[in-house]
Formats: sequence, structure tokens, C-alpha cells
Amino acid sequence: MSLRAELFCLAVLLMLGAPRISGREDLPVAEIKSAFFVNIARFVEWPSDSPRGQARELVFCPWMEATEAIQPEVMNGRRIGYRRLRVRPLATLETLAACHVLFIPVARFWQFDRQVPAQRRQDLLVVTDLTVEEQELWPPPSGVLIALFRQGTRIGIAIDLEAAQAANLRISSELLKLARLVAR
Repeated sequence: MSLRAELFCLAVLLMLGAPRISGREDLPVAEIKSAFFVNIARFVEWPSDSPRGQARELVFCPWMEATEAIQPEVMNGRRIGYRRLRVRPLATLETLAACHVLFIPVARFWQFDRQVPAQRRQDLLVVTDLTVEEQELWPPPSGVLIALFRQGTRIGIAIDLEAAQAANLRISSELLKLARLVAR
């Protein structure tokens, strides 16, 4: 799929978020969020000289209760460039090295922050979902590179570009155009 087609799909997903968040039951939230994460991963580039950059699979790791917020069957086997996406739920952070994307429940971020030093976060895309919070949580916790957030009745994407650069990840300018940038 071309970059333009992928960008179009992501823009459509941004628009599709509205019906379910506003109360309709015909679009499962977990399915929408899973599709968001698949499309977001398409616009992130891992360094080619790192183990994560050389891996044949792109591993998406929901940690603890974050597993309930997605639908692995929507994600597993999808192509992200030359790689296949695989969902690998984590019960602990001990096997973090195998992950490209770590999906953290926002309520657990303090635990992640204490347990995972900065050098273990290199080349790791840390994402969270702020749409589950009753009140708007802004900005996302420091160390989260990409967050889903409520934008009225829609789902928006927030990107901490400085944190992404510190993690040695490149985020496509096409995705940045759709995002709200986090200023620290």
C-alpha cells in the first residue's frame, strides 16, 4: 500500500472514531483503537542498525489490562512495510526487549516509569490511550511518545516529537500533520 493510501486510511479512522465515542454501539471501540495503532505503526521508522530495526516481525505489546482495550485479531498478521505485525501481551516488563510498540494503560505509567530505565526505552514506541479517562488528561505522561486522546467526539493523536527523537525513532511528517504535538 502506498504512503498516500495509508495516510488516507488513517485520516478515515480519525473520522470514524466519532460514532462510537458519542454513544453508538455499531463500531467497537477496541476495533477502532486497534486499527489506529496498526496505522500509526506504519508511520514510524525504527533505526536500521538496531535489533528492533532489523527484526522481521513488528511486535505490539499491550501491558497488563491494556490487552482488553484492543482486538488482537484486527492486528495480527497485518503488514507494516516488509514486516508482519504480531500482538504479544505482556504480564511483566521483563521481556520488553522483544517489543517494538509498548501499549501502557495510563494508570500504570508510574509503574513503567519506575521499572524501565531510559536506556531500555531506546527504539521503543511507547503508546497510551487517554480516551478512557473521565477528565481530559493533558499532556500525556512524560515518556509516552504517542497517545490517543478525545478531540470532541473523535479520537485524536498526540505526539511527543522530542521524546520520539530521544528514543531514536522517526515519525513521518504525514502523521505529524494529523497530530497534536506535545510541548514540554
